[in-house]
Amino acid sequence: MSFFWVTVSVVSAIPLIGIDYFGNVYGRSGVCLAFHITNSKPEGWEYSVAVVLFLSFMSFLVIFFSYIRMFFLAKQTRSAVRKIQDKIDRCVYVGGKTEL
Repeated sequence: MSFFWVTVSVVSAIPLIGIDYFGNVYGRSGVCLAFHITNSKPEGWEYSVAVVLFLSFMSFLVIFFSYIRMFFLAKQTRSAVRKIQDKIDRCVYVGGKTEL
């Protein structure tokens, strides 16, 4: 977990280093956002778009594969429960027949 915090902190601090490419990336709005929705393309817009797209895509992949894993685990569990239930049903059936 700390790896992700460090990575995100580094990615967000890169524009603060003073590289000319970024210009005044955090000072262009009152809320200090690095990604502005405007028609103009100020300095550093490629970096902002790349970060937003990369993080969104990585989040999508994590969620996608998590749901696939949950689906297969639920399917596997349902199959195991069905086998146990069939065994219980057979025992109850045989027990009922022998009790008469």
